[in-house]
Amino acid sequence: MTRRTRIVIAAVAATTVVLGLVVVLVTLRRNRTEPAAPTSATTTATSAPASSSGETTNLLVYFHRGAPGDAGQVVAVRRSVPKTVAVATAALNELLPGPTAAEQADGYWSMFVPGTARALKSVRVVDGVAHVDFRDFRDTIPNASSSF
Repeated sequence: MTRRTRIVIAAVAATTVVLGLVVVLVTLRRNRTEPAAPTSATTTATSAPASSSGETTNLLVYFHRGAPGDAGQVVAVRRSVPKTVAVATAALNELLPGPTAAEQADGYWSMFVPGTARALKSVRVVDGVAHVDFRDFRDTIPNASSSF
């Protein structure tokens, strides 16, 4: 695999994370499945608090399905998690381990693998903007980088 191909795949993976967050936030706003927070609210979480009531929050996470490097083949996969108000955290915790074995058997793939499952350090949402801090991906994802 060439350096350029790895860079393209890393860029597509990063874009997938951002798209996943945007879709989750848009879906929640449309469905109003969580309590509305004041616009100046700040929320920080590293794990999504679970509900003991048995209720769930439905999420969409995005994985590739098709040829590697084909960004047009990024598709939504529905996931359910215990009900939480920390939706961005829950979505990232579903995305970072990558597709399940069943999803892989159906052709889904991702740069995220079980080794990236615990890469989320924190999620902070301020005025509707998510600030996400990850552990270093470079040992697990070739050519992974970050921006500030």
